[in-house]
Amino acid sequence: MAHQPKAYKKFVATAATATLVASAIVPVASAAETKSFTDVSKAYADAVNYLVAEGITQGTSATTFGTTQNITRGDAAVFIARALKLDVDNAKDQGFTDLNSRVKNAVNAVVAAEIASGKSATSFAPEANITRQEMAKMLANAYKLTAKENANFTDVNSNWIGYVSALKEAGITLGKTETTFAPTDNLTRGEFALFMYRAEGAPAVGEVALTSVKASGAKAITVEFNKAVDTTKASIVVKKGNIVVNVDSTKYSDDKKSVVINTTSKLTKGEYTVTVSNLAEKDLVGTAVADDEKVAKINVLSTTAPLNPDAVKIGDVEYKANETAFVSYEVLNQYGEELANQTINWTQSTGGKVADNGSGQLTVGNTATAGTKFIPGNKVFLTGVYANTATVVNAEVTIGLESKASVADIKGVYNVSTGKLADLPAGFGADKFELLFEVKDQYGNKISTPNLGELTYLSDNPLFVLQPSKDDATTRTVGNVTYQAIKLVPGSQAAKGGTANIQIISNNTGNVSKYTISADALASVKSFRISAPEKLIAGGEKVEIPFSAVDQYGNAITKHADLTGVTLSDGLSLEKQQDGSAKLYYTAADNATQHDTIATITSLVPTNGDYSNIQLTIKPNAVPTSVIGLADKVSTQIASGNKVTAKGEDLLVQDQYGRTLTKAQINAWLNKEVKDKDGNTVGDNAFVIESTVGASTPFEVTSTVTATDSKQVVVTASGDSFVINAASVAATSATEKLVFSLSTTTTPAPVTVSSKSVTFTRVALSEYVSYEVADLGTMYNNAKEDTKTTGYDVTPKVYGVTAAGAKVLLPASQYTITPNTSKLTVSEGKITDVAEKGFKDTDFKDNNGNAKDVAVKVSILVNDSTGAAAATFTKDLVVSNGTPVASDIALSSSVKNGSAFVKHTGKAVTATDLNKFVVQILDQYGVVIEPTSIITISKVEKVDGSKITVSNNATSTASIANAEVGDKFTATFRYTGGKSVSVDFIVSDN
Repeated sequence: MAHQPKAYKKFVATAATATLVASAIVPVASAAETKSFTDVSKAYADAVNYLVAEGITQGTSATTFGTTQNITRGDAAVFIARALKLDVDNAKDQGFTDLNSRVKNAVNAVVAAEIASGKSATSFAPEANITRQEMAKMLANAYKLTAKENANFTDVNSNWIGYVSALKEAGITLGKTETTFAPTDNLTRGEFALFMYRAEGAPAVGEVALTSVKASGAKAITVEFNKAVDTTKASIVVKKGNIVVNVDSTKYSDDKKSVVINTTSKLTKGEYTVTVSNLAEKDLVGTAVADDEKVAKINVLSTTAPLNPDAVKIGDVEYKANETAFVSYEVLNQYGEELANQTINWTQSTGGKVADNGSGQLTVGNTATAGTKFIPGNKVFLTGVYANTATVVNAEVTIGLESKASVADIKGVYNVSTGKLADLPAGFGADKFELLFEVKDQYGNKISTPNLGELTYLSDNPLFVLQPSKDDATTRTVGNVTYQAIKLVPGSQAAKGGTANIQIISNNTGNVSKYTISADALASVKSFRISAPEKLIAGGEKVEIPFSAVDQYGNAITKHADLTGVTLSDGLSLEKQQDGSAKLYYTAADNATQHDTIATITSLVPTNGDYSNIQLTIKPNAVPTSVIGLADKVSTQIASGNKVTAKGEDLLVQDQYGRTLTKAQINAWLNKEVKDKDGNTVGDNAFVIESTVGASTPFEVTSTVTATDSKQVVVTASGDSFVINAASVAATSATEKLVFSLSTTTTPAPVTVSSKSVTFTRVALSEYVSYEVADLGTMYNNAKEDTKTTGYDVTPKVYGVTAAGAKVLLPASQYTITPNTSKLTVSEGKITDVAEKGFKDTDFKDNNGNAKDVAVKVSILVNDSTGAAAATFTKDLVVSNGTPVASDIALSSSVKNGSAFVKHTGKAVTATDLNKFVVQILDQYGVVIEPTSIITISKVEKVDGSKITVSNNATSTASIANAEVGDKFTATFRYTGGKSVSVDFIVSDN
């Protein structure tokens, strides 16, 4: 296989490679491949190491690369020949007489490949220093780089600007300045190494790239970048194979050059592909290799084992007070993280029994039988073995006095709703937050079940956080660590925030542990101002009202949840959007008059009297007043013998204000009766289509209301359709004007001022100068020769093309369809399966038993006006027995940018509720199907106090219970065949 330049790969592919982890990762030599040169600065290190690791160069000596030496034309040719793996041994001699044996073959190879050229027909000048513009030519040719436009370098002449521009556009160079390149300057070996490194696939100058992707925890992957990144733009997706891995959180380093991706479940053995989007021209892709979590180390945490003052039974031995002692230990995984509930086999030197409470504490008996107390100062030797990984710990502990609570190590504030550590916000709710801490004894051992009465709890700002009480204590496990948890109770002015120092004091030792909680006061609306909308508003309509809201800190408020305490006048309402923001709407009262009315709308912030008002002009209720045309789908050129079918919603209609109505508005108008001021029905909205009636007219017009050709055809409801049928026998083309009008009377009569004339053309066969047939695509067949496959007929689209270039769909009567197999038949212009002796399973397998499709040749003969053949086409129809599976999924219009509100009923959201957001599914053959979805709920975000739970997850009956308004989650709908779509939902109550 010919060498493909890596720089070229960077622009056309992002597939992972085994050696570099992924093509988007910077090519960096491994430690084993890197040579240590004394003259290579940090700026050139990656480039030099890469060139050495790839065998492109070995440097000027064992310890030097010659970074600052000028590179010669011959050496540059050698570098490129090695990088591209050119066949130097068989390169044709180019006739240069000045080549030494070291560079001869490489020079001949790069010249033969049209990468470089000589100084003359017989001279290459291999010992001459290469210039920057010569370098540009060699690299541009070597890596097939071209520029869309010339760079703005004023010092590069026209012979070289194309090559230089290609390097700049590829990000290999920026030039000396914005306008100069210094084309005739010599190039050092370090500079040439850097340019080649970039050409080989390193990130372009200034471009973000991945430098490392690795598993860094049982539920963590760390990604490192070559530079600081814009964390607000980055989008991260993790996959194992084709399965998306749920991400719990991402945490960027302070320098923004790395990110830790925390997954919701533990990593298992295999490769995880991480895709980072929106940071570079192409997605950055890297792969981390993970292993199943395992025990890697066991540590005994203290050299002192305090006596147990209580009696305890271990196995069948009932030890008395001081006959046992406690030993704390930890088990770590391969990432240095603590593992709980591991089965360690313990033995100890005094022969006593050992009990493990499963949370990192041993109870060690003195002797094999009861009756002998431990003496402080005694030594005990412990051995712990984890058999699965052959992990062993040996430790010596000294028996000490009884353990007493000595110090509290405070971990932080815990959010009960999210199950995560968090900052305590101002205005926090009761029963929502706790303070986590571990209690340690005088020896530094963690006490798993401490006497919390030995500790005193204080708050120096009870207006913000009340003094905690040991009576409000429990335990919480975060990760694999179990903490003591004491409830944080809001003070009377918690909304104002402030600073509260929480102290935990040991009554035994007087040791004080302090944790400082600070929070700004809750943002509250200080100013709320409304302004007039740009759009016209008529009676009964809803219009968005621009507003601006500012809090006490001068910050704009846009979130719906923060816009509390504002009093709005009737008709105004703040509505929550899918992203949590708010929009203000005004719904005008009906204005059934013929005159404008004035409405005054107001807003008030009662706490400070901030007041705003505007006056709106409310126009009379909007009504359709004119038909202005037809939708594009309604063709006005109809082949003789063909027809067009449409509905009222396919008309373009304007109201009295010149606004084009939506389909929904047209249908609502059609379905609405006309009433007088007393509510009596006085008319019925309708469309009237007027046509010329007669045997010789070009068109017959009918509707589901008016079934026969008539001067006036009526459409009175949204479900009604009308048909424009061109005469089937016509030797010449002809036109006819159809008039479309509105009607508001019980007996439909056109309102002439609303009328629109549209000229339809019946196109005769004689008008076509050529014909076209659309591709037939793929047809499904069930491979059962005695059963007809229904619902998968294929209707060819045959067009006549007029001299003016118009494509006119022909009726089936004007062409003949003939498949080259008796296993398909044709009926009414459709290709369909036969009922008997059709395709069978063996037709869809090759000689090796592998699945295959069947290609059927279909002949289509188009007749001219005399019945003779006008054109013949042969098209391929692919017949497949691939089971119909979801291929194209259409979501409800209520899904905006992948998000939607879902209404809960009694705090429950069912699979039926979720499936309503998938409105249509097409299979791979373009046919509507109704497959069962497997729904997976992920990325659950709970509002404070929510107890949302997921049941039957990853099944067709997945559901949610105990949902609160504002809860968020993602539902992924997956179908047989692998097609899936995800929607981010926000729970609402309307």
